[in-house]
Amino acid sequence: MAAALIELRRGRGNACTLLFRVPGAAAVELMADFTDWLPTGLQQVAPDVWRVTLPIAPGRHRLNLRVNGGPWGVPAGPTSVADDFQGLVGTVVVP
Repeated sequence: MAAALIELRRGRGNACTLLFRVPGAAAVELMADFTDWLPTGLQQVAPDVWRVTLPIAPGRHRLNLRVNGGPWGVPAGPTSVADDFQGLVGTVVVP
């Protein structure tokens, strides 16, 4: 997957912003334990840069991205670990 996590920043309360670099994308979606594994669309904020801000509790979380309706995958940056379905997910630690 050509997508890469480029920033994870904490806002007020549990608000957390994740920025991804996704060259040439027309649509980017995230699903994670903090979205109850429901796909959530990201907003393009600059050429090749996509953002989502969500309430995320501090701790270790699992996530995957989908680009242009393609397969779900682990973006560059997060560590890949096996999920419960014989696939892979990325892990991030939210401060």
